[in-house]
Amino acid sequence: MKITNLKIKDINTVSTIDKINVIETVASFYFTELEDEYGNSRTEYTPYLSKIGKIIAVSQNLIDGIEFDEDEDIYNSVMNDPDVLSLVSGIVFGTICINGVPKNKLLEMQNLFNTLVEQVNDIVEYRKSENIARLQNEYHSIMAYKLSKLLDAENEKAEMEKSTLENFNNWIDEQRELNSLITPETQKEFAETFNVDSLMDAMIKKYGESDLHKRNQEITEANKKIHELNNKIVEMKKSPEKQKKNNKVKNSVSDKNAKE
Repeated sequence: MKITNLKIKDINTVSTIDKINVIETVASFYFTELEDEYGNSRTEYTPYLSKIGKIIAVSQNLIDGIEFDEDEDIYNSVMNDPDVLSLVSGIVFGTICINGVPKNKLLEMQNLFNTLVEQVNDIVEYRKSENIARLQNEYHSIMAYKLSKLLDAENEKAEMEKSTLENFNNWIDEQRELNSLITPETQKEFAETFNVDSLMDAMIKKYGESDLHKRNQEITEANKKIHELNNKIVEMKKSPEKQKKNNKVKNSVSDKNAKE
């Protein structure tokens, strides 16, 4: 920090840019951007840092004769210099200046600063509302995503249960059809004769007459036809290659005979 002819600015020399810088600097210290260990950022409300922001804003924009280095800790530099701190405190906190500043000049600057701080308060309230709305939107987005995943899981579970029930019902129907082949008459015959061969013959006969057997035969025939069709397709794919190979052999034989 370099000091030359230190003094409070005249009220008429405070530019619009100076005023904007004061407002933005003070307002910025009410919020701090933090980052967790996973790289996720969040905005923390830090009104307890506003005093630092006010001291920095005033020393940079409302006082003449101070020049700060680019990477300098402005707050610590001001706090460690009694002359600068006296002027800054007079504007920010209304304390008595020891530098012989005219009372009316100090009062004008205090009033200007207080007016700027009122606008800071408006900005702070706006940013607080904005951050609350953003957090609510993030919360709703997270809840909507989790609800969507839950619904997907429930739908998948319902489909699996439906498929399982359909398979179970089909199995029950097949079991009933198979059980219907062993009629009470067949069971009575088996109980009277205890003839395993006779029972098996009766079951085979009943099975041969059943719709289940007919469907199995139809499936077997269909699979056989599909297999034959596949073989035919394979042979059809091989035919051009065979023809090409035969032509090559014939051409080779013809060339050999011609040479002899």
